[in-house]
Amino acid sequence: MRFSRLQDIMGAQLFPNAVACLEMEDAPGSRDALDRLEAWGLLTVSRWYTVRGLRNNFTHVYDEDERRLADSINDSLLETPYLLEVQGAISAYVKDRFPRLFTA
Repeated sequence: MRFSRLQDIMGAQLFPNAVACLEMEDAPGSRDALDRLEAWGLLTVSRWYTVRGLRNNFTHVYDEDERRLADSINDSLLETPYLLEVQGAISAYVKDRFPRLFTA
């Protein structure tokens, strides 16, 4: 599912690389990146782990458990705006910190 892929890419690539860029250092581990992004007001760690749990549900839900699969799909639809909100917040934060990179 695209929800799972988006969540994976954000956690594995966007978060540590954004922190590395903003802090001018090597990319941190995932928990350290989450903590820094939360400190900057760009996400909530507890909600991120909730979203991560939904992603994990897709990995372990199979076709024979239709009710659970339907619940997972519905929950992911409710949380997709949060993923996009976090991505937008990080983008805006980077643009605010480095405005010359984004002017023509």
